[in-house]
Amino acid sequence: TYPSQNSVEQANGWYTRWENFRKKHVPTVGGYQTARLYNFMVTQNEMMKAATSGALLSLVIAFLVLVLATWNWWMSLLGLV
Repeated sequence: TYPSQNSVEQANGWYTRWENFRKKHVPTVGGYQTARLYNFMVTQNEMMKAATSGALLSLVIAFLVLVLATWNWWMSLLGLV
């Protein structure tokens, strides 16, 4: 059995293990997995991607704003640190 509440890593780990098991023992049947465990897994994965890309994009925009405000790329780079 597996827990009903888990982290992103745990849910992805369970999915990968069962998917490997399915492909190893019944590769020609096809099909897909369904479990309560996976209900929120896709949303968690997308939230992690969105948080990472949002943080990186905000740093790039902040750098560009600092460059335009100071006209000094070195000072702008130091401002991000």
